[in-house]
Amino acid sequence: MLDKYYPRKRPGYDPESSSGCTCSFPVRTTVVLAPEDNEEVEDWSLFVDNCALTPVRHLAINLGAPGDKKGVNGTLWFGYPRPVSPAGLKFDIREEIMEGMGYYSYDSKNVTVQGTNDPWLFTNGCVGLMRCNIPLIDDLLGEDPGIYTVRLGFIPTSTSRNFSVRIQDNIVFDNLDILKEAGSLNKGIIKEIKGVAVENAVAIELVPAVKILI
Repeated sequence: MLDKYYPRKRPGYDPESSSGCTCSFPVRTTVVLAPEDNEEVEDWSLFVDNCALTPVRHLAINLGAPGDKKGVNGTLWFGYPRPVSPAGLKFDIREEIMEGMGYYSYDSKNVTVQGTNDPWLFTNGCVGLMRCNIPLIDDLLGEDPGIYTVRLGFIPTSTSRNFSVRIQDNIVFDNLDILKEAGSLNKGIIKEIKGVAVENAVAIELVPAVKILI
């Protein structure tokens, strides 16, 4: 009978065994997809912990990053903005960004950034950031003030844009030109400010030397 409905067109041909078969329940299956080659991809994650947010001893923020990631020296960098998820560490830096600008992120694969062993720190960022307030201490809970070191990472754009940096309302760098300091577009710059007194949050402002019209 099979030969009548499923003629053997070539040696070894057999009819498809599920023809006419129906199931009244789903068949659970696991599918695993593997890349064709060993090309590396960025491994982002989400740090989950129920620890108290303050007082902060050390906090590393990677603006624009899609997730959290450890650097080669073991530093845990938190991506920001934080993901909309019930899990994961939550904090808000109350950022203000110029209209029409914002966060960016692109794959660091095959990207060379001088001055760092973690190029992905500079393939994520924020363009047009004007100010932010990073919570470090909760003075309402009676936590003691602290003295911090602030490090800011920059990578130059294709044009020079001078700006000043204010920390806690004090100008720490005036008329800063990142492109001039770096000397090339693919070099990251770290600016360090020591002895910053904090009672609750550290206020950081980037003030353009010339007002940018949008």
